[in-house]
Amino acid sequence: MLKDTLTGPAKGGIYENLVFDMLIKRGFSLNYFKNDKNTQEIEFLFAKDGSVIPVEVKSKNGATLSLNNFIKDYSPPFAYKLVSGNLGVSDTKITLPLYMAMFL
Repeated sequence: MLKDTLTGPAKGGIYENLVFDMLIKRGFSLNYFKNDKNTQEIEFLFAKDGSVIPVEVKSKNGATLSLNNFIKDYSPPFAYKLVSGNLGVSDTKITLPLYMAMFL
C-alpha cells in the first residue's frame, strides 16, 4: 500500500476499509449514502457542528461524480476526497492523501 502497487477490483475496497478503521478509531459515527436511483454513493458521512460531512475514498486520483453531486444537492460546508495523491482544495472539496484520514 505504501508504494501504491495494489491492483484489481479489491484495491478500492481495501482502501475504504482502512479509512473506515481510521475514522472509527477517531470516534466518528459513520453512515453511508446511496441515492434513490442507486447510481451514486458516498462511502462515509459524519456529523460535525450540526452539518453532514461527506467523505469519498478513491483508490486513484480520479473524478468524483457522486461527491460532486452530493455537494451540489446538499451544500455541506466542506467535503473530503481521500485519494492516493496530494493535497488540494476546490471550493468546498478538500482532497487529502489517504493516510491523512487519521487526522480528520
